[in-house]
Amino acid sequence: MSPHSKLIPDDSPLANLDGFFAALGELPVLNPEQMGILREEELLESLTVLFLEMAGTTIDAMVAALEAGDIRGLSSKAHLLKGSAVNFGADRLVAVCQEVEQSAARLKEPTLQKLLDAVQAEYQLVRQALTAA
Repeated sequence: MSPHSKLIPDDSPLANLDGFFAALGELPVLNPEQMGILREEELLESLTVLFLEMAGTTIDAMVAALEAGDIRGLSSKAHLLKGSAVNFGADRLVAVCQEVEQSAARLKEPTLQKLLDAVQAEYQLVRQALTAA
């Protein structure tokens, strides 16, 4: 089981968004073990370039989908970003993307906007960490 899967109980429709964000703060921006594996296999630089190219475009598409009310598109793009972020052990970004993906259909726009803001903030932290690595 991944560490981000325990952040929100199964029976909670994000009733406590502040608690979710507080739990995120307990995770590292990037998992040091995963980063070590990528360095050992000499994959870190090439994966970082690909991730940074794709992630910005994907987040822009998520914003556009939310603005258009395209919940399926928002969920799909969250899934794509989550899959890429997991390569770096970016568990906080993965957790927020997972929540967008799984909850988009049942949450109202203001809550989705808060989650999307969190996606953008976490992406910036991941981007900074990767460019410093």
